[in-house]
Amino acid sequence: MKRSFRLRLRYRAALYWLGHLNPRTWPARLRTARWRRRIDAAHSAALLHPYRGADSDTLPAIEVAGSLVFVYLDRQCKALHVSVDLDTTEPWLLDADECVPMLITVNGTAVYSAGGVAS
Repeated sequence: MKRSFRLRLRYRAALYWLGHLNPRTWPARLRTARWRRRIDAAHSAALLHPYRGADSDTLPAIEVAGSLVFVYLDRQCKALHVSVDLDTTEPWLLDADECVPMLITVNGTAVYSAGGVAS
């Protein structure tokens, strides 16, 4: 048992050094399939953080892949306030510049695009 485990570790190390375990060197179809699986898992694990009442300082939020999106009614501005917190975003979601690609739409119209996302 120990011998087969060591062989698997050596095989994985060899593949890594050859570039086969680095996802950036994989064929596009494999990278796309891996990306889809991660997105499905992130959507399945999404959390709703509800408002806890007037006595608490919490706001309603949705958490997807570590990113928090707060949507609430602002008492001071008397408007719908949408805020995005990207401090705890999952590393796999970051692009090469350590930024989160983002597309924000209102009623189907793109109002903001960043990180090479086509609007």
